[in-house]
Amino acid sequence: MKKNTFSLPILVVALLVMISCQKQNQQISQRAISVTESNAAVACQATYFQLILDPGGISYMFKTLGSPTTGGPLLSGIIGSYGDNVIREAGTTIPITFVTGIAYEPISGIVTATTSPASNYPNRILRFPISNPSIATHVAMVSSCGILLNVSDIEYNITNGRYYAINRGSTAFNNRIVVINPGAPTNVVCMPATVPVARQLRGLTFGCNGQGYVMQMNGPNGKIISFNLATGALSLPACNYTGIIAPGAPAASFPEMGLHFDCSCSGLFITGNFDPTSGASLLTDGMASCIGAPSYASLTGVIKPTVDFARP
Repeated sequence: MKKNTFSLPILVVALLVMISCQKQNQQISQRAISVTESNAAVACQATYFQLILDPGGISYMFKTLGSPTTGGPLLSGIIGSYGDNVIREAGTTIPITFVTGIAYEPISGIVTATTSPASNYPNRILRFPISNPSIATHVAMVSSCGILLNVSDIEYNITNGRYYAINRGSTAFNNRIVVINPGAPTNVVCMPATVPVARQLRGLTFGCNGQGYVMQMNGPNGKIISFNLATGALSLPACNYTGIIAPGAPAASFPEMGLHFDCSCSGLFITGNFDPTSGASLLTDGMASCIGAPSYASLTGVIKPTVDFARP
């Protein structure tokens, strides 16, 4: 009989332990579901490099994670040998002003950049490792057709290994898309097609399949236009970008901006405008309606005045 007096309490304790374990397992399972749903909500983040200028034209390199659609963004300065992210001439402390475009070649890890006629190193092609923007070497631009040089928005096409850029001009002869050959004596190659001066091109990028796109600005709005990689000819009609790019720009003006197509995550265009007056710019991502399903999202004050983007 004594053995039986202990059996009921032992059974009760066992049942209580079993119920407690079931509750703990259920809570753990619920937490796991919650974490899975959270991870699914942020499946990826856009990744790209960003060129930012201050009002005096000093040029800075950033790596950016995120966009209005993919979360963030988080901007990290690419810190060079002087403890900051300023683009400088190698062997000096001199910042290079008014850098107009950046392009990244992933196999070599080298950034190729361009400067404007207003730079303290005017009309140059720069080269520096992505890890250190403060050791840039540079050569003078030499064109194949005698154009008045004003090169911007350089980008590397991973499908054919060529660098493309915009040469801005007030005449059609000077207004065109060019190919940049960083190591050649004639390093700016004129493509045969010219661009009407009414089309003020302010951004150049490539889709995931290598298709080239440029952005034509008009006040706060823009149009996306594809172009021929062999001739530089624009493939009209132009596609209206779905939302505002440069909110402070007056009508009929042609503001600076950066254009990027995000192949790392969203499959959308990303834009950032150059707004040194307020010190902050609008970051957007979206799709032009005649290229894909129209979309648009924006964030204000999350980036600094942006001149160009580059694919990582």
